Amino acid sequence: MKILILLLSFLIVISTFAQPDVLEYRTISIKGITYQSSSADLISVFGKPVERYDANYECGGYEKSQPGIETTELYKYPGFEVLLVNDTVTFELISFADLAEQFAVKSKQIDLSSNTTIEELKIAFPNSYETWRKSNSSVFRLWPCSYCDAEIQLTIIEGRIETIEFWSPC
Repeated sequence: MKILILLLSFLIVISTFAQPDVLEYRTISIKGITYQSSSADLISVFGKPVERYDANYECGGYEKSQPGIETTELYKYPGFEVLLVNDTVTFELISFADLAEQFAVKSKQIDLSSNTTIEELKIAFPNSYETWRKSNSSVFRLWPCSYCDAEIQLTIIEGRIETIEFWSPC
């Protein structure tokens, strides 16, 4: 009986701290732009950015003191931002309400847009859904890879995705 109680207690604790599901970052594309795309690719699809500057992060995975990082530029478009690290795309932020033209963030699991429903998120990402549902938060958390400490944060407002932020800690 003690073993059964311990096992049940263990399962309850594990389910309470379930890891977020993975939305494999390397499978994400926006209108054909992927993590392997360059600034030239980005400009050919979306045109010149409204704003462009040296990101110069002081901490986190994209600070210039990190090995192999030589340049970081932030490109801002209406409704989304892209960081170019050594002239290679890293998605930063998408605000569906502010987009000049609507598009989906495509991945192998699901296409994310302002039309994506909670039910679709629940099916694609059951662990993250349960954590989100229990947390009473507007932020639905995913991991970009199984070994990452970063997150993909979906802000849910009135049952729809408002923003997608590719977040990394300092």
